[in-house]
Amino acid sequence: METLKESLRLTLTHPVFGVGPGMFAEAVARKAQERSMHVGYLETHNSFTEISSECGIPALGLYLAALFT
Repeated sequence: METLKESLRLTLTHPVFGVGPGMFAEAVARKAQERSMHVGYLETHNSFTEISSECGIPALGLYLAALFT
């Protein structure tokens, strides 16, 4: 559940371009390092929040449009 919340936080803090394709784990690790915490290598495991946090909200819109077409 915490990973889902973190992916939503990254979506809100980087709404247009996201953190970069495939960079979710790096962004979470960087944020944990700033807080002096240790976090294991995690992926979001939710395709919608993965796309929105890594590529931004416009990419999520395109993904949803392709999905529903």
